[in-house]
Amino acid sequence: MSSLGIIGGTNFLAKSLFLFERVEEREIVTEYGSVPVVLKDEEIAFIQRHGRHH
Repeated sequence: MSSLGIIGGTNFLAKSLFLFERVEEREIVTEYGSVPVVLKDEEIAFIQRHGRHH
């Protein structure tokens, strides 16, 4: 079984993305809609959902 750590918050991704190398952009589809994420080493996802509501 694998796990995925999700890190985020308002403007977290916009301010911190330059610190990371070898990242991959993906999209996760949920019942609330699509969520863009940035994967780092396929174990940590950086997510920014500013302005979106569940």
